[in-house]
Amino acid sequence: MPNPLASKPPLQWVNIGEPLYAGAVELRFAVLRAPLGMPRGSEIYTNESDTLHLVAHEGNVVLGCVLLHPLSDGKSGKLLQMAVTPSCQGQGIGATLVRALEDKARELGLSRIVLNAREVAFPFYERLGYEYTSDFFDEVGVPHRAMAKQTVER
Repeated sequence: MPNPLASKPPLQWVNIGEPLYAGAVELRFAVLRAPLGMPRGSEIYTNESDTLHLVAHEGNVVLGCVLLHPLSDGKSGKLLQMAVTPSCQGQGIGATLVRALEDKARELGLSRIVLNAREVAFPFYERLGYEYTSDFFDEVGVPHRAMAKQTVER
């Protein structure tokens, strides 16, 4: 069967209230929270309005999303709530989203990206150059480890 996403879907930074934002929130819930039995609303980040929202989409359908929250140190950004619709996983959408997030971080003068990764995502982030900065800890009832990557040459 031919790959329906032979070319990468377009990326777009979206604002709260836009239709693609609503699609991203729904995807975050479906992929990240519902499988854990968490309620609707748990996918909303505490600092949602101070966070940049990137989506990969085909028309009005969100296929992937990720958040970038600039941290108060002015040098770091936190990558959060990375999600790709299950039927599109393994097609490079996630990596494309992370690279675009890293480009935006550089534009904003952020030299480091930090994140908390679920164990199933460790290989994905390792392939993108992220390194572990913590031992295991529990977040949303799932084992995680903190990871980080410099976005500019050291």
